Amino acid sequence: MGILVGAYRPDQRPLPTIWRLHIASPGLEMDIGRNQDFDDPATSRTPYRTVEQKLGDFFSTGGERRKASYSDREIQQISGLLCATGRQSWSAVPRVYIVLRLINRLELLDMFIDQGITDIWLPFAERSLPGTLSPSVRAQFLECQSVVLTKSLDLENRGDRKHTHFREGEPLPFEVKAYLGSGGYGTVDKVISLLSHREYARKTFRRRNFSRAKEDINSFLTEIKVLKRIQHIHCIELIGSYTDPKYFAFIMSPVADCNLTEYMSSAADSADKRSLLRTFFGCLTNGLRYLHGSKIRHRDIKPENILVKDDRALLSDFGIALDWEHLSRSTTTADSAKSPIYCAPEVAQYHKRNSSSDIWSLGCVFLEMTTVLKGEKIIDMRTFFKDRNDHHRFYGNIDEAKEWMGMLQRLGADEDNEPLNWIKGMLDQKPESRPTALALLEDINSTDVPVLFCGPCCRQDEDSSDGSDSDGELWEDNHGHQNVETKSNALKLRHMPIRRPNLADRGVPSLSPIQPRTGAANVDGSINDTTKELIEIHNLGVAYGRQGRLAEAEAMFKRALAGREKVLGPDHESTLATVHSPQPT
Repeated sequence: MGILVGAYRPDQRPLPTIWRLHIASPGLEMDIGRNQDFDDPATSRTPYRTVEQKLGDFFSTGGERRKASYSDREIQQISGLLCATGRQSWSAVPRVYIVLRLINRLELLDMFIDQGITDIWLPFAERSLPGTLSPSVRAQFLECQSVVLTKSLDLENRGDRKHTHFREGEPLPFEVKAYLGSGGYGTVDKVISLLSHREYARKTFRRRNFSRAKEDINSFLTEIKVLKRIQHIHCIELIGSYTDPKYFAFIMSPVADCNLTEYMSSAADSADKRSLLRTFFGCLTNGLRYLHGSKIRHRDIKPENILVKDDRALLSDFGIALDWEHLSRSTTTADSAKSPIYCAPEVAQYHKRNSSSDIWSLGCVFLEMTTVLKGEKIIDMRTFFKDRNDHHRFYGNIDEAKEWMGMLQRLGADEDNEPLNWIKGMLDQKPESRPTALALLEDINSTDVPVLFCGPCCRQDEDSSDGSDSDGELWEDNHGHQNVETKSNALKLRHMPIRRPNLADRGVPSLSPIQPRTGAANVDGSINDTTKELIEIHNLGVAYGRQGRLAEAEAMFKRALAGREKVLGPDHESTLATVHSPQPT
């Protein structure tokens, strides 16, 4: 069989001629375009047909594979060769290319690409393949796809977010785009997935000598344990994690525009940013309510650990967070403050502390936010504290903070005085007198002023899982608008509406739907905590969908469905409510 060459289209996104192959560990890389085995036909004397011959070396005559599987390195080499021959769009989906070439249906590749399919869709199920494929082609594709299911694909595509190990020299499926920051914790950079082409933040920790290795690993495991349990619209999301011989690494989403410190600095001169800053009060409180409800204490809340992406504020950096899921209570004495400026008095004094310490730290952040809304500078507040107590730590300036709030109350717009009422309770010296995150959120939502102190995503009077009259083309319900507000969380699990974006309307085939089932079953009430988490995941998917972030929405719905099936047990198929999913058009 001859090699099919796709014509170059000017509307295709250009990729660099030199395709950089990143391998473990970061910093070790090779340039395919400069390697003697992968000459660029545009810059070398090697004939174009020779590049095609080298591409053909990965396949035997007739398109049959010469071995049982392809490695990540081989897949990236194939991608580089496709790019070198001018087929940029094909080079972005090397796994799909390999499978279609092996089954002698390479003429279908542009159809896959036009429907928005990338390598991250692998592995495909019967109904997740494009609807135009014949039954025989479907069967061939499903049988052959196992040859390209590598560990790189698992890193980004696996719902359980299990850890991945890369051996020395194995390629990593990311391209580094920018350096974001560093500190004692490690380094953060912006990367692009070579599989999904999505943008992520990667946090790396360099392995050190043996005496420090145990400490490093424990710190890494602490953060990854917490991140795996977190799924909330106002918390950073863990995509995956891996180790190689030199590094530990997290892959996280989203890549933030800035942190809250930087945002507040720019908000001083922007009325639009100040209006969004007001909504962060409720959204950050809701994020903390979720953490505490999940039995997680953050323990290091400060503006630098709050990220801003578009109009969202996100809690991040859970390196010293406490997971008390398996403890009888959250009160501890052993943990110390990482950021003394924002730590609670009981933490600074090494007394017993619990989740109310997070409330104190968030109250300090709220006071800085209110200072900006009132037209004052945070540096002036710190100078005000330091002039009286030789330092600007909040726990040592309780009276000064009250005095500063009194001054703020006389400045600016009256409606911006509302946060001062919450902050007074949050900065109470007695931990037991501070409000819980849930009570604080209720206070914020019940505020009767003409401005919003909470985003629509977190307002208690707006159910983010409800559809609207105007979004019928985007969402489909599963059984007549039944919502999750039922008496039992166990019932919520069984009847939770799974709303999927109508991807078919956007030229993208839907993923595999759950088959319609009917029936009833008794579900034990012990699953309530799990149910609450699944509903959070589902609602996060709804929020992503309404923002037009369909790939992220679909990932959340898949996790919710997988979690529901796991809890309901092996007989779940007979108990699930009917779920309708849009079919490819």
